[in-house]
Parts: sequence; C-alpha cells; structure tokens
Amino acid sequence: MAGLSVAFAQLSDSIAFSFIAGVPPEQGLHAAWIIGLTMGLLGSRPGMINGATGVRAAVIAPYVEEFGISFLFYIVVAISIFQFLASFLSLARLVRMVPRTVMVGFVCGLAIILALGQQLAFKYPGEDRWRDTTTSMWMLFVATCTVLATVFVPMIPYAGKVFPPSMWGIIAAIVVEFGIVRTAGYSTPSIGDVADAGGSFPTLFFLDDRYDIPPLNWDAVRKATVPAFLAAAAGMVEAVMTMEVVNDLTETDNPYPDQQLLSLGIGNFLAGMLGTMGGGATIGASIINCTNGANGKYRLSAVIAAVFMLTIILAASPLISVIPTASLVGIMAVICFHTFEWNAVPVVFFSLLPQSWREVDWLNGHGVRKINRMEAAVIVVVTAVTVIADLFTAVVVGVALTACEYAWREGSSLSIQTVHVRNAEGGTVRVYRLSGPLFFASAMGFLKKFDPKHDPDEVEVHFQESQLHDYSGLHALNVIGQKYKKEKKHLRVRHLSLQSEKRLRKADALAEYFSYKLDGVAEELDEPDKLNRESASVLV
Repeated sequence: MAGLSVAFAQLSDSIAFSFIAGVPPEQGLHAAWIIGLTMGLLGSRPGMINGATGVRAAVIAPYVEEFGISFLFYIVVAISIFQFLASFLSLARLVRMVPRTVMVGFVCGLAIILALGQQLAFKYPGEDRWRDTTTSMWMLFVATCTVLATVFVPMIPYAGKVFPPSMWGIIAAIVVEFGIVRTAGYSTPSIGDVADAGGSFPTLFFLDDRYDIPPLNWDAVRKATVPAFLAAAAGMVEAVMTMEVVNDLTETDNPYPDQQLLSLGIGNFLAGMLGTMGGGATIGASIINCTNGANGKYRLSAVIAAVFMLTIILAASPLISVIPTASLVGIMAVICFHTFEWNAVPVVFFSLLPQSWREVDWLNGHGVRKINRMEAAVIVVVTAVTVIADLFTAVVVGVALTACEYAWREGSSLSIQTVHVRNAEGGTVRVYRLSGPLFFASAMGFLKKFDPKHDPDEVEVHFQESQLHDYSGLHALNVIGQKYKKEKKHLRVRHLSLQSEKRLRKADALAEYFSYKLDGVAEELDEPDKLNRESASVLV
C-alpha cells in the first residue's frame, strides 16, 4: 500500500518535473519507473524512493533549451559515469561533513520548494497561464478535503488502518469530485486532463525516429561534461541527504551508502539509454513511503511503486486519469508539513534575539532553545539558497559557512601560558605551554606570543594540551625556531601527542630550526616572582 501511494504521488510529480525540464511528460514517467525499479532491485537504501526529481529537472532545463532534447541523452549517460566514479571513490562517506544545521536548512528549503511547485497544478499544462477563479476555488476545496481525509481518517480505529493515509486522501478526493463538484455543474482537472499517462515501452534513444541524435564526438563529450557533473553532484548530495531523512524517519541505519551511488549510476545509465531524463532520490516520495508503512528494512515498496508506474503507463492509464490533480496537491501539502523542520523555527527565533529579550517572562523557554547564532544563520541561509538557487549550491554554501565559523572559533581558542623552570645545569628555561589547536586559523596569533630577543638561551614549547594539525602550524614553529636561531638561542618542542609527532616526523626535512622530544619537563621555580606566569588568549 505504501508503494501504491508513492506511485500516485510520483505520477503527478514526474509530469510536473518534465514540464520544468522542457521534455515530454513520457520522459519523466518512464524515468520514474526505470530509476525506481533499478535501484529497488540493485541496492537503494531500504525505504527510499527514487525517480524523476525536481533537482534533476532544474539543472538540465537550461541545457535542454540550449542543445535540444536529442542531446539530453548524452548528458544523462555522462551523469551515470560520474556517479560510478563517486561510488568507486566512496564519496558517500563525505556526508559526515554535512552539519545538522545544513540538513535542517535543506529540508526546510525543500519543503518550501515542494509547496511552491504545487502552483503548477493551478496553471494550464505547459503554459504560464492561471486557470479561472472558479476552477481554482473548487481545486482548493478538493485539496482541502484530501488533507482532512489524509490526516483524520487514519485516526479511526480499525477502519482507518485499511489504507495508508495518502490513499484515503485520494479516495476522498474522487468522492468529492464526482459527488459534489461535478454534481454542482463544475469540474476540476484530472490527471488525464494534464497529460497522457499512457504509452508504450521505451526504446533505445539512438533507435528512436523521433530524435535527431547528434554525432558522438569530442565536441559532444565536451558539451555534456559540465551539465553532467553539476547534475551528478546535485543528485549525489540529494541522495545522501535523503538517506539521512529516511534514517531519522525509520530509526534505522544504512551501512552501505556507496551502494546507493552505484545503483544510482546504473539506473541513470539505463534511463539515458532508454531515452528519458533520468533522476535520483526523491525526498518527498520517500517521506510518503515512510509515513505510509515502509519500515526502512526492505525495498519492496520501492519495487511495487516502480512496477505500478509501469503498469499505469502500459495498461491502467484510463483508471488513473480520473484522479483529480487537486488530490495530489493535498497530499503534497501534508508531505510539505511533515518535511519542514518546525522545531527549527523557535530555535532560530530565540538564537537571533538578544539575551535580555530571551529572558523576558512572556517568552516560553527563557532562551533554552538558543544555539550558536552563526549556526542559526546557516539554517536561514541554506533554506534561502535552496529555494533561490538549488540544493547542491545550498549544501556547499552551508558547509563552507559552518567550516569557516568553526575554524574561526577554534583558532581563537588557542591560549599560551609561560613559566620559567630550571634545567639540570641550574640555568633558566622559559616554557611556553600551549592549550588548544595549532593550525592555520591560530598560527598568526601564535607567532605574536614569543619574545626571542628577551627570552633566555633555552626555550621550550609544550604541547600537553595542544595539537599540531597542519602545515601552517609546522611553518609557524619553523618561523619561531628561525627567530631564536638568529638570536643564537635554542628552541625545543616537547610533549607532542603521537599524532602530532607522526605529522612532524613525516615533515622531518621541514623541521630544521628546532628540535623536538617526548620526554618530561623540568621542575618549576619555587619563587612566585620568578614564575612569570603570563596567560594570554590568542586572537586571530
């Protein structure tokens, strides 16, 4: 039943995405079942639905307009090649680099995109012209009845569990359409009015007489590479993000994320060869699947959805054609509501308020929902970029902002405490004790805390509570060592962690102005006036 519900939703979505991409509706419909069936059989994440997607449509639309539909198939096949490479390179593991704030912004932006996309149902197919007011009002009425049935009928004991929620919504829409709307002398568009859901089995694109396929040469490869890379990257990001959403919805895990990319590459190769627009993971349909019975352990619902889509195209289109498109609008409205991260709204709201406002009694929670303001800003930015640009750009921007904020914060956390100790010969040694990471964001501040001209002949830098992370930190140590060498003084680095020492040994030829050891430290001087304990926070 979950698979059937998904198929109904994919039917209208595939047609809508075809219009966005500038290709015939049959390309979106065939892409939905080819991608869905291939990935359901070959290793998509259980509980996840794949098919024609809005991300794919948005990316390829400008290139379809520029090069023509016939060139699209080269692009789709090239997309599969990039996805094969991503699978072999295990790039799915990079999802751990996507912060939770970026994921929240992404799903919020996606919910807004899905909601805005429903306006296509209120326009004439393939035209930028709104339907008349009366028809639009009746469509809103049918969509509202669909939402009410989807939400409340499943609450009825026993009877409400016979069908999944979205199926109840479709049944209610059909009853309202033919029992109320058409009885009153009006009508709303059905799936059959929007596009022909029927057709024949697809053939290889280079054998299809409808297309004038350009020759496969170096110029064609060059033209296909850029759009293929962009579409593949966006599709892979959408896939791993959808996996995380399904993980949360089903409370299960996917131990083989790269298998998703491999099956995605196979699916797009077949979809391109069979003359369709291809596709990938669909978050909206995956949410429908998981909220209508899929448990995240099997792929049965994905296979059923794909087979049912193919059945609709080949044989059952007359039955599906009577379903009001407004019912699909209502179902997507419910999905948008569940997709949006409503908990993020108070979190962002409280985080952006000044502390004096958060502590006012009329604010529920007294600021307990506050997070770092930069993280709250990332949620807002990613949401906005997802809506304005695309998913891939939004994720890249979100990760970049989060990484910069983290680097700034960690770079500012490095502190240095100085003490004087006696060595075995009775001389004085000045010790710089580091606390915090030494890397590119803290290296400049680190350099400013040493005084080679006035320090004693022996100087030590202790790393008990610090880590040497990158070449910038190593270079900073070399610069300090060079300064002490010019003053004919000796700098020793001690108490390095095993990881830092390993990094230093690998760059042994670079570490030429100081020596380093992992032994202990001399005893501190007892006299308080000679301890000279200076502590300063390094600001980048």
